[in-house]
Amino acid sequence: MKPILFHLQHLFGSGHVQRVRVLSEVLARKGYPVALISGGLEHPVLTESSIRLFQLPGIKADNDLGKLVDLDGNCVNDDLWEQRSLLIRQIVLEVKPAMIITEGFPFARRRFSREILEMFDTARTELKLPTMNLCSVRDIVQPIQCPDRQNQVIKTLNEYYDHILVHGEPSFVPLQLSFPRLDKISKPITYTGYLNTAIRSHRPVNRTSGQVLVSAGGGIVGQAIYKTAIQAASSFQGADWKWHILIGNSVSDSDFIGWRQIAPNNLILERNRADFRQLLASCEVSVSQIGYNTAVDLVETGTQGIVIPYEADGEKEQMMRAKALIEYNHVKVLKESELSEVTLINAISEVMSQSKKLFAPFRSDGIERFLDIIDSIYPIYA
Repeated sequence: MKPILFHLQHLFGSGHVQRVRVLSEVLARKGYPVALISGGLEHPVLTESSIRLFQLPGIKADNDLGKLVDLDGNCVNDDLWEQRSLLIRQIVLEVKPAMIITEGFPFARRRFSREILEMFDTARTELKLPTMNLCSVRDIVQPIQCPDRQNQVIKTLNEYYDHILVHGEPSFVPLQLSFPRLDKISKPITYTGYLNTAIRSHRPVNRTSGQVLVSAGGGIVGQAIYKTAIQAASSFQGADWKWHILIGNSVSDSDFIGWRQIAPNNLILERNRADFRQLLASCEVSVSQIGYNTAVDLVETGTQGIVIPYEADGEKEQMMRAKALIEYNHVKVLKESELSEVTLINAISEVMSQSKKLFAPFRSDGIERFLDIIDSIYPIYA
């Protein structure tokens, strides 16, 4: 069997890193040879030793998220792009993949088109056998306002790809909601269902009364949530609330240590933990953003969430997902612009006073369905 090759580019959110990690590992356990190209700040920590991991010179988003820089903070230049493209070409010729899967692209990561199209062109023109190309995309993409950019996405999909796999459910949030021109794409589009990337699900009968769990993924765009929660825990110690804040690795050690030093007695503050799903299932209220993985976590655990969608830099994805979950009474939305210790405390009090019967608005069996799809379309010549 010839390998399946993933392309992964981490910029600031860690959710897609976890999705690619899980998908590559389940394919490897199924017996597929798997290789993974990773080019960002954060690389997946793989448990399957058979997966070949190729790390490119890193590119990440600057603090304002609008600029790409190398890992030393320097603006990305043509030399770095050329270096990465040459490495990708060498990897493709060495791996000789039967299938290439890109995470997000071309709906997202369009600034990396140079190296990704180089990957496809190398496979197409220099390998003896054709390669099947798949786009792996989450339920909601950042809406593209410019018609020319929409046209480029459609052109790239129609010219280079064989199949689009959407990790969501059309009955919950169809991809057309964020990319209305989906009908212009001529290639098959298949929904896999939502990917449950946790090791196992937790849905306890009893929760810890008054437990408030605060998280923000990797933390690069979650510092306002951390700081507000610390202030709220410090100023509101009369109620029998127990605060637990998990800090992402993007937060510097100096900030982390400083926050721990001022943390009140009713607050546990520590780095992100591998047993996050269990902690989430045990708390009474979760406070977080609402990325893809967080939505699955909340639904899987049946936990009531206060979500603060990331909306800076024109981002709309998280608010779209939050609005979908509101319809199923799964979350209470607190806008970033309205976030303060007072509004946060009021929101938590409101959620704790409610008694809701929650049910899952979507299926989370996307990993199993993904495997079935790959089994059915994996090239017979491989």
